[in-house]
This record gives sequence, structure tokens and C-alpha cells, in this order.
Amino acid sequence: MGVLVNFLAGINEAVAPDSDIEGVLLNVPQNAASEILVRHSLNLIEKLRPRYTMLDSGGYQVLQKELAGVLVDSDSDKTLLYGPDGINLHPIHVIQAALRVRPDFLVALDRPISKISDRSRQQHEFMEKLGFNIMWTEETAKLRNKYCPEIQLLVPVQAYDLEQFRILERYLADLDYSGLALPTRNLDPLGVSLFLMKFRQMGVRRVHILSYSSFTGIVLASFFARHIFEWVSIDATSWRMNSDKMIYLDPWSLRQWPAKEGTPFNDRVRARCECPWCHHYTAFQIVNTPETDRRYFLRNHNNWAINNLCRQAFQHAGSVASLDRFLRSRMERPVRGYDKLIRALSVVENFGDQDFSIVKGFLTN
Repeated sequence: MGVLVNFLAGINEAVAPDSDIEGVLLNVPQNAASEILVRHSLNLIEKLRPRYTMLDSGGYQVLQKELAGVLVDSDSDKTLLYGPDGINLHPIHVIQAALRVRPDFLVALDRPISKISDRSRQQHEFMEKLGFNIMWTEETAKLRNKYCPEIQLLVPVQAYDLEQFRILERYLADLDYSGLALPTRNLDPLGVSLFLMKFRQMGVRRVHILSYSSFTGIVLASFFARHIFEWVSIDATSWRMNSDKMIYLDPWSLRQWPAKEGTPFNDRVRARCECPWCHHYTAFQIVNTPETDRRYFLRNHNNWAINNLCRQAFQHAGSVASLDRFLRSRMERPVRGYDKLIRALSVVENFGDQDFSIVKGFLTN
């Protein structure tokens, strides 16, 4: 049995929840690109005292600058740059930031592939960025081994499918790393499970699933943490993004309920919640509280709701049958993708110890 950890992303001192914070995810461009930002990050960690910290190298910020059509550079002889006009980010900048922030986990620098569906465009995107991803990963790993080997290194998998991943796998064979990080992009529960079982076949024991805080994502991660890996982590910005949009997350299904001023709000939903925040409000009070106070309430409630689902799903994931019974008893309506989720977990439970080709056959047919 492993552990499941939820990392809060998109966090700063002004918007941090008051409690229930196990992990904090920061990134180099936004949280460590200057002395002031490093100081703010260290103050945040000191204030929140999370059990784990993770520093992402900034691949997502690289992708955003790329899509915006501004400068994307990786020059080790220049200082780290992140601003409206572009980004200059190199593995040496990442390691320098890690030496200051001292996270428990570091995600290697990568050039993310875009979320696209067309197969030919996917292949072009993968090949166009393959060289960057191999070079940056190898350089990050080399520098980490030299300067901060005590920090666990996670390597992001920038591939749309297993055929592409086989190319990356050859380079991983000689690399010193602690685990893999999986961006989920277009993957459904069957696709995510296929990648994770491939990782397991390789002997990987730690995985981080990027931006995977949906209901099905949390349940899947919980099962894999309980049965397959010694460490599974996810990260979430949904606690904050939904709060900013005045959305209340159902404590069991994470269904989104509008909580804007004057919006009819079902008190049964609030009454089902066991978080300490909801005990102080009626449904009427939630939607009629001043906006600043309501957003504060929603940040804390939504963070608790996500963490609660992590805890409950992990606790009841002894078998697919027990997990399914528990979840169905809590869901008021079917959740999108739930049937695929249960199918994927059933394959893992029944065939996970067999040859990977057998598992792959069930997950892809």
C-alpha cells in the first residue's frame, strides 16, 4: 500500500486555504524567477507548513509563451527571464531555483506537447519537441545529481501514446530519476491506466499525475496508490479556480454548483458536507454572503472537498467492488466517465500481475 498526496497549485499567501494542506506545488517562472519571488515562496512554505513541497520547472509557462507567439529561449549564459515579452529558461536556472527553495520533489524541465486530437498533428508536435525534451531532461538530471541529489526528480512524459513513449523510454534507461510525471491531456481513465501500468512494468514506483483533480482522476489515483505504486500524487488548481468563479464543489462527486449572489442553492448539498466551513452557513447564507467572504469560504470548502474525496476513495479502494459500492452510495447522479473508470480499475485489479501485453489488450479494446 502506497500513499496518495494532493498538491495545491496556483497558491500564494493571499489565497491559501486555512488548513488541510498536505502538499504545495510551485513553479520556477512564477515562484522563483527573482530574489523577491524566492523570498515569497519560502515565506509561503513557512506559513503553510505543508508536509511536502514540489517545484515544477515551468514547462506549462513555456507552452503558454509558445502559444502566445513570444520569445521562448533556453540560454544558460543569460539570466532567467519570465515576462510579457517571453521566457528564457534552462535546466541550470531550474537547479538554481531548487537550491534556494529546497523542495522535496523537482519536475524536470520539459517542452510540453499541446492538447490536440488529430493523429498526424500529434506526431508532428511530438517529433518537433522530442529533442528539447530529451536534452532538457538529461541536463536537469545531471545537474540535480551534482548539486542536489537529495531532491527527488520526476521526469514528465511528453508523449501522446505508448508508441511515442517507447522512444523516450530508451533514454530513460540510463537516467537517474525518482519517478515519472504524467500529463493527462486527451487521456480517459483507460488511457491513463495504460500509461501507469506501463510505468509499473518499467519498475517505476513513484508517479505524479499532472492536473488530475477531477472526480474520476482522484478515484483512479487513489486505487493506483493503494495497489500499484508506493507514491501517487496529483495537483489541483480547481479549488481556487472554482472559488474565483463562485462555484461550490459537491463534497462527494465534485459536481459544480453555482454560488453567485442570489443564485438558488440546494441546502441538501450543503447539509451533506462534513467540512468545518459548511457548518457555519446555511445555503441562503452562502449565496448572500459578501463576495470577499464568500470567496474565502469557497476556497476552504473546495480544498476540503477535494482532499476529502482523496481520503475517502483511498480508504475504500481495497477492491473495485467496495470502491464502486461506496461511491455509488454517495453520488446523487452518474459522473461522466465513471463507467470507463470502473472498467479500467477492474482490468488493473484482475490482470495487473500478468504480462503487460495482456493488460494493454484489455485497456485498449
